[in-house]
Amino acid sequence: MTEAEFGRAWQALAKREGHRQGVPRVQIPPPPRIPAPKVMPMTAETKRVVEHVERAHGLKPGSLEGRDAKRDIAHPRQDAWRLVSILTGYGTMRIGHMFGRNHTTVRDGMIASRVRCELDTGARDRFDAIRSELEDGR
Repeated sequence: MTEAEFGRAWQALAKREGHRQGVPRVQIPPPPRIPAPKVMPMTAETKRVVEHVERAHGLKPGSLEGRDAKRDIAHPRQDAWRLVSILTGYGTMRIGHMFGRNHTTVRDGMIASRVRCELDTGARDRFDAIRSELEDGR
C-alpha cells in the first residue's frame, strides 16, 4: 500500500468513525456538580444557643440558619458559632455541617466575632450576657 492509498483509507475510516481529518472527536463531559454541604441536624444544645442569640438580637426564629449575609444577621450567626464552640466543644467542621457552611467559613466567622468583641464593648457585653444566660441554664 502506497502512502497515498494509506492516506485515503485513513480518511475514509475517519469519516466513517466520525473523526475529522484523522483526529478523533472528543466528548468533553460536563463539569462535575459540586454537592451542597452535608447538613446534619442540630443538637438540642446548638438549638438552644441559636434561640438565645436570636432572641437577644431581636431576630425571627430560624433566621440564623439561612444564607443571608446582611450584617444584622451575619454577626449574630458568627456569635452563635462561637458560643456553640465554647459551650459544646464542637469543632468548626461539625458546626459547619449543622449550619450548612464550610468549616473555614465558620472559623473565619468565629475569629470575626472574637475581634468584634475585643474592639466593641457593646458587642462584648451582649456576647457575655448571652453566654452567662446559657451557662446558668436559663
